[in-house]
Amino acid sequence: MPSQFRWAPWKPWNWSTRTWLLAISVSVLLSPFVMRWICLWQIADVTLPFDPDQVIAEDVPTNEDALVRYALALTFFDQIHNVADQQGESFNNFGDVERALRDATRQADPTWNSRLDHWLRGRRMALDEYRSASEMVRSSGPSLKTAGETTTVNIHQNLRRLVVLSEAEAVRLERMGDLDAAWDWHLANLRCARHSMMSRYVICYLIGMGIRSYTYVGIARWAEHELLTPEQLQAARQALLIDLSDAVPPSDILKANYLCFRNMMNRADGPNILVPNWEMAKPEEPLILAGKKVALWTIGQPDLVLRLARQELLNNCEQIDRPVYQRQKGSYLKNEIVFEMDTKHRRRSGQLDPARLSLRLDACLKQMPSLDGYLLGGGSLDRTHRQALSRRSCLDVALAAQQYQRRNGQFPASIEQLVPDFLDAVPTDPMDSTGAPLKYRRDDNGEAVVWSIGYNEIDDRGNVESDTSLDTGYRIRARGGCRGPLGIEGCVENRTGFRNGPVDKSISDQTECLWLTPGLFVSGTDRPFVDARMVGMVLRLATNAPLIFEGPNEICQ
Repeated sequence: MPSQFRWAPWKPWNWSTRTWLLAISVSVLLSPFVMRWICLWQIADVTLPFDPDQVIAEDVPTNEDALVRYALALTFFDQIHNVADQQGESFNNFGDVERALRDATRQADPTWNSRLDHWLRGRRMALDEYRSASEMVRSSGPSLKTAGETTTVNIHQNLRRLVVLSEAEAVRLERMGDLDAAWDWHLANLRCARHSMMSRYVICYLIGMGIRSYTYVGIARWAEHELLTPEQLQAARQALLIDLSDAVPPSDILKANYLCFRNMMNRADGPNILVPNWEMAKPEEPLILAGKKVALWTIGQPDLVLRLARQELLNNCEQIDRPVYQRQKGSYLKNEIVFEMDTKHRRRSGQLDPARLSLRLDACLKQMPSLDGYLLGGGSLDRTHRQALSRRSCLDVALAAQQYQRRNGQFPASIEQLVPDFLDAVPTDPMDSTGAPLKYRRDDNGEAVVWSIGYNEIDDRGNVESDTSLDTGYRIRARGGCRGPLGIEGCVENRTGFRNGPVDKSISDQTECLWLTPGLFVSGTDRPFVDARMVGMVLRLATNAPLIFEGPNEICQ
């Protein structure tokens, strides 16, 4: 037997103390690297499936930036609002404006128009500046190179005040019969929504979608006016089609979400997002943060969650822009979604199959619950986007039905009667995975309703005015109906009892009732689009009716 096999220095029991100490030291030094390699090995790395430079918006010169003009309009609004209470105007405060509008919209108050004109005249600078800003082509927003979860979007969040003011002006013009001028203010709000979405930052995107959906309600009310002609309604439909043609696809928002998530993970305090529950005093904070970084690096973080986000992005971008009935089935994991593999497309090198991706996502969200809401959020974004498409499709059908009514004296008995004179084809329901058409019904009272089923794909029979139904759509009425200036429903019959308890009999016998339902919330969030005070400023101006709050109505500061 060769001598090298008789003497075996590689056998541990033959090692000297020095050799043992050296082996232990090397093992201790190498163990973090070995552990990191084992952790990273669980999820294969894939290249980013897009060019970040194509998603990051270009810098906008100040003189071309609509956001600068919106900020100026907000300054005018705030200045006038702050001093209005001290001036001897027709209204001493917002409460007086609320009561005046509430009493005048449904009652024949001969002084109402002049009083509101005087009140709006003081805010004309804000309105004019807002209108000018809406007509600009470009708008800035948070840069995706640096944006994260702490990025502030104060101007975007305050756009709601200008939008409500604009809608109030539209209501005033509608009451005067100047419907073309009123439409221009609705169009200004749609352009404002588009400006908010341009940066692709998800909060700005959701604010823009909230403005757009809110404006759709105003347009549906505008379309009920008896003086509107079929030609005006057709022009409005064309303008809505143009507005939708340059909408930001949801895949671009997912890409922007990934860039923001990467920015958060690469920040110095990124470990606090992954491990947020360690309480630390200020003197020890840098030391504990450094310890978090070392511990997270050992288990492959944040590289592991970034790999997982790229895998999810690769899976989502292939399907999410398609109509729901033309894409692969998706499974939801909290705010995330994973689509089944399309057999027509070849899987990329290193791409996880949907089953493994779902397991990894589920394990990640269970191990690090703080990541829920920070990852791509493809599931919640998909629902929000499809609901917005549903509102847009239902609005188009509602306007087409109003055209039909102007020519035939009544709404169509079925949606098929709108084809081909008013619609090229019956629109499909963006929420229905089977590709079924939108639902439509004409009721015995001559009114109609068009609706889309909810994301649970359960048809609630067009109960679009209930806070318990997930159906999305519009009631279609002729000659004004009973909608208030922000689309909140006024009851045409007297009521003596309500869900929130009985109402004073003397009130219910004398007036109609104005219901405030939780329909003015930004899609995909629990943040109200308009706070209760701003709602009161214009909504309660709408009718001579007491407000019955139903559902969420807390103030959003």
